[in-house]
Amino acid sequence: MINFMTEREMEDLLVSERRELVSSGGDRQVVTADRLFWLRLDLLLQAFITTLDDVYRYTYMDMAAQNTSFADSFKAVVVYIDNRVQ
Repeated sequence: MINFMTEREMEDLLVSERRELVSSGGDRQVVTADRLFWLRLDLLLQAFITTLDDVYRYTYMDMAAQNTSFADSFKAVVVYIDNRVQ
């Protein structure tokens, strides 16, 4: 069965949302991204495809390699993981 979204539902997915992320070590970071991004991250975490600590570890590796901010690297890592599991 195909579920269709209304234009309003699609627009809601593109609204920016800020989240404070806390690793198991207590490291706190604030990241702003659209709701669709957060939905994908939540699904990756719920499906046990990855853990937030793994995403943090890969984010810090990407930050060092690419010389980017935490937020930019975090988003890049989540998108990379999401693309790899599809």
